[in-house]
Amino acid sequence: MRPEYAAFWGVIAGGAITLAGTLVTGLLNIFMQQRQAELLQDAERRKQMLERRLVAIQNAVKMVDFLIAARGAYLGEGGHDLWIQIRADNIANGALFPRELASDFAAFIQKIFLADSLHESEKQIDYNALPKFREKCLAYISEHYG
Repeated sequence: MRPEYAAFWGVIAGGAITLAGTLVTGLLNIFMQQRQAELLQDAERRKQMLERRLVAIQNAVKMVDFLIAARGAYLGEGGHDLWIQIRADNIANGALFPRELASDFAAFIQKIFLADSLHESEKQIDYNALPKFREKCLAYISEHYG
């Protein structure tokens, strides 16, 4: 083979190798960016779930505090509306509770589900269990979020 042809084929081979390397590097870069985006989205979803769980537990503590404070009391119009809102928030948050608290929350929420008024709540709600449930919630928050 003549030297001119050897040089020509050398340039073509070098160009082809460079082009192939650029394409492979580009494809790897695209794959890595896609994977990084997926990992970031997963992390963001986990973070949002943990934040929602924290809010659900805090709402349960708020409900327990409200129940203890309003024990056997007549709430009036504003208090009744607040109770309905607190109860609705907690009913909606039941699926967010961690396993450690879910059974206690389920038993508790079933008793207050139909309690529109707290005037005679002594018959429906076990007020002795409320502080224990509250402490469990606070301990979970402290352990996992504190």
